[in-house]
This record gives sequence, structure tokens and C-alpha cells, in this order.
Amino acid sequence: MLRQRNCHISSSVGKPHVEHVAPRGHASEEWFACVHTPLAIPKVLKIPAAKDALEAEWNKLETKKAWDISKVAPKAKVVRDARSRGVHVHFGQLMDLCHIKNSQMGEEFWSYKGRIVFRGDLTKDEDGQFAVFTEQGASASNMAAAKLMDAIARMPGNDGEDSDAVGAYTQVRLSDATKLLGPGVVTETWISLPSHRRPKSWDNIETLFVP
Repeated sequence: MLRQRNCHISSSVGKPHVEHVAPRGHASEEWFACVHTPLAIPKVLKIPAAKDALEAEWNKLETKKAWDISKVAPKAKVVRDARSRGVHVHFGQLMDLCHIKNSQMGEEFWSYKGRIVFRGDLTKDEDGQFAVFTEQGASASNMAAAKLMDAIARMPGNDGEDSDAVGAYTQVRLSDATKLLGPGVVTETWISLPSHRRPKSWDNIETLFVP
């Protein structure tokens, strides 16, 4: 998953310029007051607004078919198949998170934010060894385009603003990535779902993974 920044430049008509420059290392009281309080998932499922926020994140990924439950299989079978084909596979987990935004304020100002993440820290290969990933990082605030727009926005008669995207989104399907990068570059990955997202038909069956 990658994030994208949305930027625009407009004329300075209307909203006056607001200076946001602060000394290096300065952190305002407002910055320290921005509190996200984590909630345990069992508690989230009992709070309608929190449950809806989490459900929206699950639906976003399930609608995009980020995984395919029709190909669910026991881990042992996936390992046997991978070894017979001479390929590596990764086994990972999905974890859901939910936080209260503005929890330092009165409850009337609270909002709930759900998030579904892939646990790279627990991802292992077919031999039970921890998976090794390439160390990569990206920050929208460091992109050359954002810096250029900031420079143009400070010129006489101009104004500008950049903001984070509404949410992370899937840029490319893994099957398409394999076509672009070639075989053996993208490791086949299988995931396990949290118990509350597993179909009832999976009850009383050994741990299953979906691609």
C-alpha cells in the first residue's frame, strides 16, 4: 500500500496567508495535544461508531479483492505445493486497529479511525524463517514535486496547499506486478484473517491461509 498527496496551487484571492514557520525542534502544545487512543478490538466491536469505522476499512479492501477466500488452503498444503514447484512463499497475518481521534477533548469531538495492516514483523517463509524485506521508505513531504509547489506557492500572487490522501490505496495487483517485474521477484504471499472475519464454515478447521 502506498499513500499519495493531493496538491494544488491557486491564486491568493480570498484566504490570507497563514505563517506556520517555527524554530527547529519546536513542538507546540497543540501538537502534543493530538492524541489517538487505541482500543482493543473486542471493545471496538461493542461500540457502533467504532465498529462502523473498522467495517469500512475491511469493506474497502474486500471490495478490491485484496485477498481471495475461494482459494483458502491449509498451510501444510501450501508448503508442499511451493516446494514441489521450487518457489518461495510468505505466510503473514492481517491485524485490525482502531483509535479514538481527539480523545483529549470532550466525547462530542471524538471520531473513530479504523485501519487494517499486514504484519510484516511476523511474516515467515515456507521453512518457518522470518521473511526479509528490502529496506525502503517514502515520505510525501520529501517529494521533489511537493517542494516545488511549496516554492511556487510562496511567490507573489500565489497561494498553495498540500494535504494527505483520504486513505491508503492499492496501486497494482500482485499478478500485474509479476508481469511487470518478471517471475521470481514478487514472493507468493498467503495471509490468515482475524477470527471475527473468518466465515463460519471455517470453524473447527486447522489454520487456513488465503492468497
